[in-house]
Amino acid sequence: MIKNVRIKAAILLSFVVAVAMLGIMPAVAEAAPVGFPLYSWGNNNQGQLGLGDSGAANHRNTPQRVGLQSNWVQVASGGSTSIALNTNGEIFAWGAGWSAAQMGQGGVNPGVGSPLTAPVRVGTANNWVQVSARSSTAAALNSNGELFIWGLDVGLGANAPTHVAPSMTWKNFALMETAVFAVSEDGYLYSWGTTGNSTGVLGQGHNSSQTTPARVNSNRTDWATIITGQLHVLAITEGGELYAWGQNANGQLGLGHSTSQNSPQRVGAASNWVTAGATTGHASAAINSYGELWTWGNTATGQLGRPSGGAAPANLPGRVGTGTDWMFVASANNHFLAATEENRLYSWGNNPYGQLGIGEFGGYRNQPAFILQSYGFADTARGGGQRSFMLMHTDPLDLELHIAKRLQMPEGTLLPPEGKTFTFNFVRYSLNGNTALANQMPQIGNNGEVTITVTNSSPSTTASGITARTESLEVLSGIPFGAAGVFVWKVTEESESSDTNTIPPGLSNMVYSQAHYKLTIWITQEAVGQPFEIYTVEIVPLVIDNPSQEEGVKTDDLVFTNTYTRITQGALTLSKTVVGQFANRSTPFDFAVTITGTAFCADNIVFVGRVYDAANNLVGTPIDFPSGTSVSVKLLHGYRLEFDEFLAGTRFSVVEQAAADFIASVDLVVNGSAVTVSPNTTQNTAFDIGTHIAGSNENSAEFINTHVEIPIAGMNINNPLIGTLLIAMALFTILLVSKRRKALK
Repeated sequence: MIKNVRIKAAILLSFVVAVAMLGIMPAVAEAAPVGFPLYSWGNNNQGQLGLGDSGAANHRNTPQRVGLQSNWVQVASGGSTSIALNTNGEIFAWGAGWSAAQMGQGGVNPGVGSPLTAPVRVGTANNWVQVSARSSTAAALNSNGELFIWGLDVGLGANAPTHVAPSMTWKNFALMETAVFAVSEDGYLYSWGTTGNSTGVLGQGHNSSQTTPARVNSNRTDWATIITGQLHVLAITEGGELYAWGQNANGQLGLGHSTSQNSPQRVGAASNWVTAGATTGHASAAINSYGELWTWGNTATGQLGRPSGGAAPANLPGRVGTGTDWMFVASANNHFLAATEENRLYSWGNNPYGQLGIGEFGGYRNQPAFILQSYGFADTARGGGQRSFMLMHTDPLDLELHIAKRLQMPEGTLLPPEGKTFTFNFVRYSLNGNTALANQMPQIGNNGEVTITVTNSSPSTTASGITARTESLEVLSGIPFGAAGVFVWKVTEESESSDTNTIPPGLSNMVYSQAHYKLTIWITQEAVGQPFEIYTVEIVPLVIDNPSQEEGVKTDDLVFTNTYTRITQGALTLSKTVVGQFANRSTPFDFAVTITGTAFCADNIVFVGRVYDAANNLVGTPIDFPSGTSVSVKLLHGYRLEFDEFLAGTRFSVVEQAAADFIASVDLVVNGSAVTVSPNTTQNTAFDIGTHIAGSNENSAEFINTHVEIPIAGMNINNPLIGTLLIAMALFTILLVSKRRKALK
């Protein structure tokens, strides 16, 4: 139920802003629409992208912002015309020549120097609530429910908005290349068109043309959304039922066959459809209230977005992937756009002009390819021919951009006194989508290089035996942006940049980050003479080394993670000392020793220890210590167990087993510092010194066993001097007794 509420809320946004693109038909809204910036990409042969240029050299394969306005509420694009509606109820058009009928200028050039490649207002009305464009036709609906059409294909031939069906009042409409679909005030769906009804696309139960509005062959009055392809129609009712009619040669109606239909036919039995799209390439897509994305129809150029064909045949709805967070799906010529609840935008299908927006020209994608992550989308813009449009909410960000170095190492590892310095490269990649203009971009840092130093005093966190120290640096302050536009850098870390240090070679190792980011900065200027400002910063990881990130998915963090390890020479020494005048120094003492490798060691690592006697002779053979496994070792007085080297951060724990007539204590040093461990208080007790982390400096444990038993009159004397004194007193007493006996005789 929650999923259903979230998705319907997103669709409601599209209704509120009176969306219409390639035939989508929401209800006319009374609430004030919310404005968004407008972005476009793909085919720009006649300036249809609205970016101020045109021609084959100016196609775009990534989203580019159209102008500086942030008040767009709807956009549509046909083959040679693009049209948009703003929050003021004004219509703007661009593409083709200004004398073309679909430009709506009444055959008059709107002014000397007026570009045909950027938005120019259509007429003077400011009460428009819905717009649409197809091929060489445009249409709009005003707040009075009056429908206006101009252009060529519907048969009017008007070169300015012309009122059609003046006797009718409409709630919403959808435009097809040669037909119009509109919902009347009483909720009935009407259609009309001059040609192209041979497959029954008008849905009136026949295959003839209809020049005036006639009711679609249905008595329903609850039509919510109408989406048109080239010659087929999808419709969703207020109750979530999905209907289709028209051409069906590729199974685009989703009915399980390829027979065209001239009346609305229900697609399946589900009643939870919330949004849909239909391409002119004869494919269809829809999203249900569970957030699932389904497609059917033409399989060419990856239009179904399901490489294996999915669980259903192409002429029935088949699910795309396993995601349950799809919010809306939009359609164009032979490609789809879709966004998720987390505002991630994807595309799939044909891509000859870069209309997928993924930074490539040519080919196709047969499954959703990530484009970008926005701060919010309006479900009010679609593709259009071989291009795409999207209204994206890009709230201004903090002007700061931080790059961070995260240096992770085993707990207990120390950096050299001077720390470690790392270098990052900001490579200029493209300006406004053109890589040839990259050299005109400002440099970030010192000639494109930024350095960060991490020291032992850098902020740190420790978890699961790993200490991470992090330093960051703000990198955009003072960058001289002298023009508005979209600036793109590729950001990487320079390998081996921190090798200079005071640690002898071979005793430390640095694994450098392989992360690779695409940094995009949108620069805007509110008005001529105003300063250029950072409007949006987008960070997309192309190669990740941070498990919290996902390749190709926008992130807030420009973070590079390195791993640093140090080898500790003379890593650990465990020695045995026996004290006590009557102690037997040939007594062996048993120890349970466990050595546990760091998180950066191999899972099956085995440490090697050696036992030496007091004369420094090797005793027996080296002993294997599998990581984390307790191993028994015997040590006599003067013996020691040594580990030559292991990584700083390795953990060691030692338990001396109970030894009769001895009390154990230890002198413990960890990473060069003495550690206090309480000695045993009674004899014949095992002595556990706990678990400790070996550092880069000295790590040693001298176990001292004190002999405590002197059997005099059943007493245990701990101090050998006192015992000697008692013996002497006993002998003296015996001598006195002996003399007294002699005297008595």
